[in-house]
Formats: sequence, C-alpha cells, structure tokens
Amino acid sequence: MPIVEELTSARSKLDLGPLSSRTLRAVEALRSTSTQERVIDGAVNYLSSLVVTGPERASVRFCEVSTAEDWRRVRELRLRCYPKALPYLVDVLEPDGSDRHDRHSFVYAAFLGDQAVATIRATAYPYETLDHLSEADLHGFLGAGWKTDYIEWGRLLVDDTYAKMRLTPALITYAGLRLLTLTPYRSYFGYTKPHVREMVSRFPIDSDTLRFKIPARGDHDYLMTKGTISSAAVREIPRWLRRISNKMARPHGSSSPIQRVMAL
Repeated sequence: MPIVEELTSARSKLDLGPLSSRTLRAVEALRSTSTQERVIDGAVNYLSSLVVTGPERASVRFCEVSTAEDWRRVRELRLRCYPKALPYLVDVLEPDGSDRHDRHSFVYAAFLGDQAVATIRATAYPYETLDHLSEADLHGFLGAGWKTDYIEWGRLLVDDTYAKMRLTPALITYAGLRLLTLTPYRSYFGYTKPHVREMVSRFPIDSDTLRFKIPARGDHDYLMTKGTISSAAVREIPRWLRRISNKMARPHGSSSPIQRVMAL
C-alpha cells in the first residue's frame, strides 16, 4: 500500500487531528527514539529562535502540534484572526476552527505562554490546491513523485499583535527543519499572490511558476511556486552561524542546544 494511503488509513483510525512526524515514522516503521527527537527539536527551536526579534523573543516556543491542548489553541488562533487576516477562508473552517485538510497535514505553531500566536501547515496529498487546480495541471507542474515527494505549504497565519517579531520566517525555519530531519519529504510547493512571491525572492524557489485564478476570491492571479527544503536550509546556514557566533560571544549566556549537541 502506498505511503499516502497508509497515512490516510492510519489517521482515520486516530483522532483526525493534525498529522505528526511521529505518526509518519510509525506508519513507515522508521526507528527514531524519543530522545533523538527531543534533541533535534531543541536544536531546531534554538535555530528558529535566532530569527525572532523583540523583547519577548526568549519566551517564544515553537512546536509541531501533537497534543490536544496545543491543537485547541491553534484552532482558537484561526477563529480569532481569520476574519481579519484571511476572511476568504472563514467559510472553510468548521465551528471548532479545523478544516478537512488538517487530518493529513503537519501543523506547526509558535506560542507565547499558553497562547498560539502563529501557525503554518504542511499538507500531504491530497493537497488543498486540488480544490482549485486539476490533478493533471498539478502533476504537470510538479512532475514525477508529485503525490508522494511533495508537501504543500499553506495556512500561514500570524497574530497582528506580534507582526513585528519576524515570526513568519522563524516558523518557516522551524517547520522546514522538522520536515527535513524527521520526515522523508524534501520538496515543497505553495501558491500566493505574485507580489508576495517578489517579497521572498531571496529564498531558493525554482524559477518555474504556474499562474491561475480562484474566481471565488476575485479576479487577481495566484502564483504557484516550488522548491526543495534542503536548498532552503543550506541557504540559511551562513546566517545561522553568524547569529550563533554573536550569541555565544555575549557574556553570561547559557549554552545553546547546538553547543550541548556538539558536546555529546
């Protein structure tokens, strides 16, 4: 049975909440100890925190949503912020803040205390994009392995109150590194308005694009883009090293997860 069908079957027997890398590894019979995952997550959290700015940066916690409580808080964030930030998506939400694609998606979030302040979703096949494009068109754009090798970025949402903390690039860093280190996914795609694509031109996104419209959202175009998670990570290494060096040079600083990992 293909991995996508196994995942769908496994999730239908569980709580229908977000997919997690732990579930994915269980389905694939991968062997990764909880200790290893904690070490990796600590390092990934540390690297992501280097991107955050503002006086509250030290209090930000990133996670892959895997508990009922965190999932409830992410749904509350959607219900709180969608009407203003993503009004065209309000209608696809269930009353509890979930939607039908969550069950086969990895959901990531940033928290301040017990409040979710940002979230992003990486969806495995069947993709949300297929609500707007045919399978033939998406297959033609992504190529071989389009059902099994790609995840779809979507549902990026940041509470306006914390918009200046750079939570968007920080959460994308966290989610991308989690996917890269704890799942077999290496390629991604997503769609956005063309002007947003221009704003992120420094990221390693393939030059190939696909334009399409979603009539229910207006007459403007959307731009489909794709890329590889590993290329994005490699592109960020110099930036991480500079920030780690700066942080290590500060007096009275505690050791980072990276330092602790290196000391093992």
